[in-house]
Amino acid sequence: MYTMMVSYSTYVDFEEYLNLPQEYGSQWSAENVTEFYKSFTVPPSADIMSTCKKIARAVAPIGYSLHPPIWSEASEPLYQIDKVKDLIDNPAFPLKYIFGNNSGDCGVGKMYPFENRVISTVAVDAILKLGYVPYITELDDSVFCTAATAMECTLQELASGQLGVSIDFGVLFKPTYTSLMMYIQDHITTDEELSARWTDFKNHIHARLIAIAAFRA
Repeated sequence: MYTMMVSYSTYVDFEEYLNLPQEYGSQWSAENVTEFYKSFTVPPSADIMSTCKKIARAVAPIGYSLHPPIWSEASEPLYQIDKVKDLIDNPAFPLKYIFGNNSGDCGVGKMYPFENRVISTVAVDAILKLGYVPYITELDDSVFCTAATAMECTLQELASGQLGVSIDFGVLFKPTYTSLMMYIQDHITTDEELSARWTDFKNHIHARLIAIAAFRA
């Protein structure tokens, strides 16, 4: 006999559910789908983790400009290693890779955490690819921390300078993810300006997701 978890406090016997009238099943789904979604995303599910990692690998080289200019004589592997180390091992600017500015990552502007377009692209594309948009009422911090952790994992792979290197996301995930969640708790939510902007940023991302999903429907 199997039991399906549908919320943090409600359990439904799966065989009993299958024998219920169809109209009840539809009502049950409508009432519980959001909680069912949350139960598999806090902490993030394996699907979200693996999807974020695939997207991070695809967008990192272009998003962070990891290729030297085509007319440059610089060694591409060495150029890439230097760029990546500056992003993830910069003692003067910790977590540099998650920051973006209010000019859209280009030009002069104040830098804000998690607003780097590469990180937001990973988060947005993962949610769209997994079809989660209809089930989201607000974006959880965990989505962005998962995207950022996937990106750090990808950048560490690139920093090796060797093709085909793969770092186990599961090994890296917990400490990095936890430190990013703590960063939000300790440095963003405790600052009035940053907290308000963080909420506004997530609302804008959510609105963008809804618009994209509607366009693709």
